[in-house]
Amino acid sequence: MYKVCHITSVHDQGDVRIFEKECTSLAKRDDFDVYLVAAGESRTQNGVKIIGAGTRPRGRIRRATGFASRIVDTAVGLGADVYHFHDPEFVLYAKRLKATGAKIIFDSHEDNYTQILYKPYIPVAVRKPAATAYRRHENKALKYIDAVIFPCMISGRHPFEGRAKRYIFIDNLPIIGDVSERELTDEMRRTVCCVGSLTEARGTTQLVEACRRAGVKLILAGNISPPEYKERLTTDDIFSYVDYRGYCDRSQVERIYSVSGIGASTIQRVGQYPIIYNLPTKVYEFMSMAIPFVVSDFDFARRVTEEYDCGIAVDPADIDAIAAAIKTLADNPSRAGEMGRNGRKAAEERFNWAIEEKKLYDLYDELLGI
Repeated sequence: MYKVCHITSVHDQGDVRIFEKECTSLAKRDDFDVYLVAAGESRTQNGVKIIGAGTRPRGRIRRATGFASRIVDTAVGLGADVYHFHDPEFVLYAKRLKATGAKIIFDSHEDNYTQILYKPYIPVAVRKPAATAYRRHENKALKYIDAVIFPCMISGRHPFEGRAKRYIFIDNLPIIGDVSERELTDEMRRTVCCVGSLTEARGTTQLVEACRRAGVKLILAGNISPPEYKERLTTDDIFSYVDYRGYCDRSQVERIYSVSGIGASTIQRVGQYPIIYNLPTKVYEFMSMAIPFVVSDFDFARRVTEEYDCGIAVDPADIDAIAAAIKTLADNPSRAGEMGRNGRKAAEERFNWAIEEKKLYDLYDELLGI
């Protein structure tokens, strides 16, 4: 029996990628004893032993230093055969984790260097030096890391190519469940949903205004940030057209999907978004739920919508174009239904967690010599 320990200081215990997919998949195997060290209380769920690390500090610096150190102390005390970490602050502890003799996996959910360059809470003058410092620490840590997981290509290559000993793509694709044919009411056909992080860079402002122009209902679910943007957006007259649900757990998100006829993701052309060979996780979820969608016309998204005929790609800065695409889907239920079914078929055949789960198993087997 191999002991596997996932660690995170940023994400909640029930995080979909970390807990519901990776940890739960590993716990299905008889040869793995799976632990997750994260903020919160200790419990066991889905065969995963969750070790609570207490309350997560509010400040980013405190979370990335003292709290991360506490999580590492707890994890090392477990004596695991594999340590699998999910947050960039743990690159500072890679040497210590490796000193236990375990295999070390860095699950880099994002290109952290590029993300730092566009973080709104970091002063502009500090961003490049901070990103450079992070990259320096990351490169040093890679000497002690046995494999790096990243969700997709950026500019046609793995961002750790030439730097990591072993690198692999494992995407955050949806778990495919049964989807019954829905009888959509007129209101549902004219309801748009957007779930996840709600920021300016993710096109929340453009989507809200586009839905107003298209004359449809918009359900937003997720945290609006930063606080000053939330204040500006929610006090604007256009927000009166929005059904804002705030943060929603998985069951609440699924209920939102069940009453929505259209999905939307209008990420803007900033940072790494236009050059990522991937779709936002929410778009894969739309496909798995047979929901047609409107998406930013970045290269990969445009190719997917054209190949599978499952959505409409538009210029995310063009509010009229977003509104027109939404109106096309809302006013043509037969065509929208066809696109939804096409998306579901693509999810069943290509874009689903079962495919990624096999990659995860293969990586662990390779590292452990199973």
